Amino acid sequence: MIQGISPAISAVKNLGKRIGNVANNVANVATAGFKKSRSTATSLPGYGVSTASGTASVGMGSALGEISRVFQSGAFETGGPPTRMAIGGKGFFVLNDAEGRAYYSREGNFGFNSTGHLVNSQGFAVQGWEVDAGTGSRMGAIGKISVRKIKSSPEETTQM
Repeated sequence: MIQGISPAISAVKNLGKRIGNVANNVANVATAGFKKSRSTATSLPGYGVSTASGTASVGMGSALGEISRVFQSGAFETGGPPTRMAIGGKGFFVLNDAEGRAYYSREGNFGFNSTGHLVNSQGFAVQGWEVDAGTGSRMGAIGKISVRKIKSSPEETTQM
């Protein structure tokens, strides 16, 4: 009797974990940069029993195999500020916190802080390279992306 209940219990436990994974995906569907997860099931090894007609294999049920992130590109949305970015294909944005620790993200909702650096909502600085205007090739080392503020005095218009 126990041998018949064990596979059923493991199946219910496995189903509960897989439903929890789907619920997490649904709950975060509108979260910028969220990557859904996929779960797989595996069979538990069975054991042999002797019967009147020979040996039979009795299964022990199933278990959660793995939960893995799906890193495919999501839908691109147009509009919003010009600092909103997306990554097509593989890759991550590189961000640095105030201590210089690197973080990787696929969320591209950026803006400029008071010092002119491109940052995410947590204030982490987006990293990038300067680009040669003529060739389009990278120049120098990776660093904070910033916009240089041009300060000039206003001048009165004298001609029209």
